[in-house]
Amino acid sequence: MAFIPGITTAGRLGGTVLGITGVRFPVNSEAVFARASGSHTPIGMWAGKVTMNGGMDWLLSDDELVVLNYIIPAGTPRALPVFTATIGTYQFTGCKAKSLKIDGTVGETIKASLDFEAMALAPDTNPILGNKNVFDGINLTSSGLGALSVVSFSVGVDVGVSPIHTMNATGARVPVFLAEGDFAVKLNLKLAMAETIPANISAAVLAPIASATLAVRSTAAIARVLTITFTNILPSAINRDLSPKELLYHGLDYEAQNISFTIA
Repeated sequence: MAFIPGITTAGRLGGTVLGITGVRFPVNSEAVFARASGSHTPIGMWAGKVTMNGGMDWLLSDDELVVLNYIIPAGTPRALPVFTATIGTYQFTGCKAKSLKIDGTVGETIKASLDFEAMALAPDTNPILGNKNVFDGINLTSSGLGALSVVSFSVGVDVGVSPIHTMNATGARVPVFLAEGDFAVKLNLKLAMAETIPANISAAVLAPIASATLAVRSTAAIARVLTITFTNILPSAINRDLSPKELLYHGLDYEAQNISFTIA
């Protein structure tokens, strides 16, 4: 048994090694108690279902398009991609992404976070992390959303992934399948100046915007651009945040029907 320094632990999703800043990898074994009238304490107990899930936070780089697309259903019939996830010397297999988040704040490196459900856990070799071309928090362009003075943004994608267990002849307690649920896309913007679209969120007719984009640039010598495209995006909330020693900040929330990513 040995101590494992956090700084030496690397992470990989599929075949892509990430510049991780945080991880989560709980493995849960359900304790089942048999309770009956006549006894305050359980009359029996046994080990029930096992669930395995995890997550990684990392500094987003320009070679990670395949990782972002783990949250996008594809193929016929449409389904989430299945991948492996390695955290240090632990590897989760049969993984499906259940949420993805991309956060950008002015002056900071763009960050990403992905959480997943898994089917099994096995030993692995700690990945080796090299230099990466991250996305900076200065260069941002947009389309379809009017004139924006962005202080920060947050993109969230959620899929309702649930582990399915069955009775079986061997007594295996791990999931046999990962079921997929509803797909939800949200965008939050913090602005230094008031939004121009929508002109009135309480208008009688508030139509979705057919297409809108946010784009950030990498730090590579020949910069690559991550473009996030939202399809049928609708404003859902406006709020204001006042600090006497700063500006009046404007918060704007959207929800979208679909999302896609490109890096070019």
